[in-house]
Amino acid sequence: MRSLGDTVKRFLKAVVVASVAVAAVITAGVAADPKPGTSPKAYGMQDVGGTTASPTLPPTTPPPSAPSATPTSTGYEPPPVETDVLAWCSPGFWRNAAPAAWTLTGYTKDTVFNGTVASAWYGANLGVGVTLGDVLASPQTYSGKAVPGSLGYSLNAYNAVGALLTSALDGYRFDGTQTTSCPVNNHGVLVG
Repeated sequence: MRSLGDTVKRFLKAVVVASVAVAAVITAGVAADPKPGTSPKAYGMQDVGGTTASPTLPPTTPPPSAPSATPTSTGYEPPPVETDVLAWCSPGFWRNAAPAAWTLTGYTKDTVFNGTVASAWYGANLGVGVTLGDVLASPQTYSGKAVPGSLGYSLNAYNAVGALLTSALDGYRFDGTQTTSCPVNNHGVLVG
């Protein structure tokens, strides 16, 4: 079941996409304006009680077509919409979290570190068969030197597990800072 926050984020993303499409149609109509500098009445606008009302199309003008489902080039590319919220759930959080919290990530404490956290989040492999749970259970062993992975974050193995699991939460991501709060409680309920 999606949270209200996920639903709102998806709705807002759809609104932004629709707004860009409407703006493209309006811009195309203005660019093709055959009568620049003419009065509102030239466009079929009617004077109602001293104010100009919405336009009516002259009978010879065909109605505008609805926006096509096929994207058309308008010469403007909107910036990508960032939908993920910044978050940080520490490795200590994940060490103590109930299985329900882990379920939100798609990983378990038995997931092998090598190939999952290494090489993207941590730039080196650990011993064969070392799991995420093993790393979290031994901060004294795995909180040492930071080894940047291919994502460029300077994290030690212990913090790299926290970054992986935080970014695996649907709608959230770790951005290299450990100052934002965790959107999940220990029981696996999204709270943020």
